[in-house]
Amino acid sequence: RRGDPAAIAVGQAGTGTYTFQQGQEVTISIKGVGWTQLDNTLGVDYDNSYIGYGCGFNSNGYMVVHLKATGAVGYHVIDLYPMLYSLSPSFASTPYGMVPVLSAGRDYPGLALGYQVPSIHFMIKVVK
Repeated sequence: RRGDPAAIAVGQAGTGTYTFQQGQEVTISIKGVGWTQLDNTLGVDYDNSYIGYGCGFNSNGYMVVHLKATGAVGYHVIDLYPMLYSLSPSFASTPYGMVPVLSAGRDYPGLALGYQVPSIHFMIKVVK
């Protein structure tokens, strides 16, 4: 069914919105996330605070992040930044692993290899 959270979780289309009630679930889904350490993980910032990450490695490049619309009534910024995945034992010594790279467009480690992982920025409106 269109807009059903279960349908969205498996890659089907939902009805997009940027307005949410306080405490309502916000679902961000991105298709096309890579499979390497350089492009499979995006850090999530909510109002300029790091709150976690999403990964598309075990889902064929499909990343889904579930958040709650928190904070005061008004506008809130959500940013997704590339980060180096380092939770695998083979990547245990990765410098700056699992930290969003805020300047990824200029100095992300994969740029020299041709990786162009985007930073994604958008705003939601929280209402009562």
